[in-house]
Amino acid sequence: MTMDIRDTMAELTELDFESEDTIDEALIGGFRSFQSAAVARSYESAFVRYWQCLEALTLVDPEKDRASVPPQRAGTFLNITDSQFFDDRLESLWNKRNQLVHESEPITILESDLNLLKRLADLTIDELLTFRGEHSVSEARLIMDRGGEDNETIQDEIQELEFILDWQSR
Repeated sequence: MTMDIRDTMAELTELDFESEDTIDEALIGGFRSFQSAAVARSYESAFVRYWQCLEALTLVDPEKDRASVPPQRAGTFLNITDSQFFDDRLESLWNKRNQLVHESEPITILESDLNLLKRLADLTIDELLTFRGEHSVSEARLIMDRGGEDNETIQDEIQELEFILDWQSR
């Protein structure tokens, strides 16, 4: 993890285990899956557990979000220099996840697949720990969904929304 491990562990011991629909609940569920992945006996099992970890940490709403959302949201916290390469890697992970979950064909899970999922989980745990008490679940989702967009795209959208607000107020 990117935070000092002692700081991370200290923060994890302060989580509210009684909370529901909160960032603490996401961290608890995510950390449990993270630990399960770390001790999994096979790459396939570890892959599924890391994916479940990301589902919890990225605040997936099973009724609204596609199953491909977790690594995309977690990718917001990486400093991506080649977004096409990263998108291709995510698509590869998504395809492997689908094969593991929905098909019975044997597939090859690479150590690099696990390393990327683990890295995404590490970063997301660190970020969610900083979000505690500062952001709601919906704000955290918004940051993960839109935080990786470039400033120009966001500024263009702000201008469009301001235009609509001006139009509505006349």
